[in-house]
Amino acid sequence: MAIYKCQVCGFEYEEEKGYLDKKIKPGTKFEELPEKWKCVCGAPKKKFKKTKDSLEQVIEILKKYKEGTPPGEVEIE
Repeated sequence: MAIYKCQVCGFEYEEEKGYLDKKIKPGTKFEELPEKWKCVCGAPKKKFKKTKDSLEQVIEILKKYKEGTPPGEVEIE
């Protein structure tokens, strides 16, 4: 599942987790959100950009860990 980041405030919408505060169920795709949906900062949906899929982030962490970086020090962009 993908992660989308607000280009205004940095809030991340994770499809896997949904957004329970706004009654959006886990597993809800970003594309399925209503066009009028807004970020917590008030930015419109069009201000979000897909960052990475959750699996891609896990793979990146594992690669850095394998290279010798302790898990707590791995930074993901």
